[in-house]
Amino acid sequence: MALGPSITCAGLPCCANLAAVPKACAALPFVRLSYASPTEYDWTDAEGRQHAIPQGEGGEQGDPLMPLLFALGIHDALADVAAQLEPGEDLAAFLDDVYVLCKPGRVRAIYNMLGHALRRVAGIELHNGKTRVWNRRGIEPPDFSDLGGEEEHGTPTA
Repeated sequence: MALGPSITCAGLPCCANLAAVPKACAALPFVRLSYASPTEYDWTDAEGRQHAIPQGEGGEQGDPLMPLLFALGIHDALADVAAQLEPGEDLAAFLDDVYVLCKPGRVRAIYNMLGHALRRVAGIELHNGKTRVWNRRGIEPPDFSDLGGEEEHGTPTA
């Protein structure tokens, strides 16, 4: 199962985790520089008037620190879910994609655990439209009908 959360963090819950990772700790001065106080952008409209646009929550679009900060921000949520997996199940993440290896009958339970943990720890929601489930036999998991992305034809992806 691959999950794409919508990144709408109200803050950066990753700073404590950043300080706990010795090699990542080197990025802490840059995080403080970029995120310790609100950023203000200036925008000039068509009439030449300048407008200040404050940006004080979440990460800056295109910031090279954000993949690291996001991974650290969701680490505790993923660790909580991983601790609840059964033997033979596995959980992995790459950037903002989470992958779970499990039997079809466990998909919904693990999906719900991930949703709860990510909401509690990082304040983000899973993106149902990006959820994908695949298995060799093509068996649709129980309670799956409301999950899964929409293909171009409007058919849920299983």
